[in-house]
Amino acid sequence: MFESLRIFAAVLPAVSLWAAGLGRANGSMSVRGRNRLVASAAWVGLAASVLCTILAIGGRPLDVSVRDPLSEVMGIYIDNVALVMLTLVSFLAVIVTRYSVSYLAGHVRQRQFMTWLARTIAAVLTLVIAGNLLLFFLAWIAMSLCLHQLLLFNSTRPGAMLAARKKFIVSRCGDLCLIGALTVSYWTFGTWQFPPLFAAADSSLQAAGGNWIAWLVVGAACLKSAQFPFHSWLPDTMETPTPVSALMHAGIINAGGFLLIRFSPLLANYPTPLMALAMVAIATIITGSLAMMTQTSVKRQLAYSTVAQMGFMMLECGLGAFGLALVHLVAHGLYKSHCFLISGSTIKKAPIVQLRKIHRQHHHFAHWVAAICAICLLPAAAGLAMLKQVPINHLPLLLTVGISWCLLIWRALAGRYSKACVMRWIAGLVLLAATYPLLILISDLILGANQFVAGGLGTGNTHAESWAILPVICGLLLAMGLFQWQVISGQRPAYMRALYVHAMSGFYIGIATNRLTAWIWSVRDGFCKWVPRPAQPQISPAETI
Repeated sequence: MFESLRIFAAVLPAVSLWAAGLGRANGSMSVRGRNRLVASAAWVGLAASVLCTILAIGGRPLDVSVRDPLSEVMGIYIDNVALVMLTLVSFLAVIVTRYSVSYLAGHVRQRQFMTWLARTIAAVLTLVIAGNLLLFFLAWIAMSLCLHQLLLFNSTRPGAMLAARKKFIVSRCGDLCLIGALTVSYWTFGTWQFPPLFAAADSSLQAAGGNWIAWLVVGAACLKSAQFPFHSWLPDTMETPTPVSALMHAGIINAGGFLLIRFSPLLANYPTPLMALAMVAIATIITGSLAMMTQTSVKRQLAYSTVAQMGFMMLECGLGAFGLALVHLVAHGLYKSHCFLISGSTIKKAPIVQLRKIHRQHHHFAHWVAAICAICLLPAAAGLAMLKQVPINHLPLLLTVGISWCLLIWRALAGRYSKACVMRWIAGLVLLAATYPLLILISDLILGANQFVAGGLGTGNTHAESWAILPVICGLLLAMGLFQWQVISGQRPAYMRALYVHAMSGFYIGIATNRLTAWIWSVRDGFCKWVPRPAQPQISPAETI
């Protein structure tokens, strides 16, 4: 009875939203009825996910697999990772659906929008609870195709059409990687189910196809999570309604990170693909951060911020800190959905005049204090890693925290805020200092209870002999911190003025991918002309009356 209740609570969020999205998008149901149906399904899903989390406290992972080969696709697997993601996506579903009802009130296509929104969220929830690679892949495809319909909501805008086509091409490349991983996995381990696959992870070093699975999973994650150089489609999708942007940046774009976290027991045995992932992530962080600081549109700034944040998430996975990546995924989902939903009121509150005053002044005291903090904090972070107080793979993450602390100290001292503001800055710095060990503890609690992740594997204890690339990553992060300090302090060296133009254009990656997308679509259109189509019935004018 208890297990049946857990299964019912686990599948109810996805089933309720799939049911709300049934029927034709432009069917006979009224707009108000469709809105109420989708919103009610989202609330039911949130309640069921909370109930599933409560029932799972102190229990073992829920594995429901069907041994019949024809029904094997219906298996589900609920562990700590799935519970966290299930609750997060269900909560975001409630927020986005409620916002969409008022945001699109009076729009002629609101019924179609709510239908495809329910289907997209249902596909994400199905992806989360999938217990095998086959169901995971089907949900992956359904999520991409449903999102494509939302991206085409404003199909009369050429920019929206181009961005949707670019996203479609990148997603199909990611699908090919996932198909390859699915095929090699079945060929190597003889199963699609996650538990047997994870159980064989210890012996996968001797498996011929294990390395191929790791490379294909990393490739699929990079393509899905807008990693360099496949990231230009994400800032171009700002023609879509704001609820779509909030859902995409807070939930769907995290599917690549969830894929890596789900396969962490297998990936941890193959450091070479993870090293390559870390280097791609560093390139994404640099590109996204520089482009973000030059954008004049609030939504494009948030989009490039998502690109950089996805780079940090991939870096955490590349360094073996899968548990920390999961915490980052949850924090980024909540933060970015809030940012997009309030983006319309952000411009009115932007302290542009105050920033200009700060940039025109010279704050020697702030410079000295920030420099002293950097001299003390950054070697301390390196010392903790060298003394093995924290995993050596966490050194770049510790340096990122130290750089952020130094920049916050400079802002607090250079801004000439009131005493209350300074006290809030100090409280924020103390909270930031206490966050990292707390996140490590949460990571251990989330992934440490997984029966397939032993010995702190999810928190960064991967093969250390392959991490000679760590100094390169740390050097690039330090260079980015110095560059950001020059930006916020108002310094404008010659190289920065030259870099500004290129960064504002996204380093011209978007232009190249736009031309490639247009060429691919022209080839597709030319091919479709040679494909015979069924003749359409002729309708007389009298029949149309």
